[in-house]
Amino acid sequence: MISGKSYVKKRKIMIIEYTRVDVKNDFWEKLCEETEDYDNRIYVLGDFNARVGQRDGQSQNVVGAYGEAIKSNNGQRLIEYLELGKEMDRVKM
Repeated sequence: MISGKSYVKKRKIMIIEYTRVDVKNDFWEKLCEETEDYDNRIYVLGDFNARVGQRDGQSQNVVGAYGEAIKSNNGQRLIEYLELGKEMDRVKM
């Protein structure tokens, strides 16, 4: 989901875009494909609508110590992507 706020004639408007699950799956697959062959550090920027939750045994290498209690599906996907990058020595913490 993408949302944005703007002002038109002093009136605040909000624009919201929703992405279907199959589109999300395609996005994560494409991101992994596009970045797997790079040898250097990679910077991926964006709003992933990801809530990564609190550090646990699985995410201790990529999640900070003060996260919120909730972990979303997108958060889990982001953690898995970052863990893969760390294994390939591309994510520096």
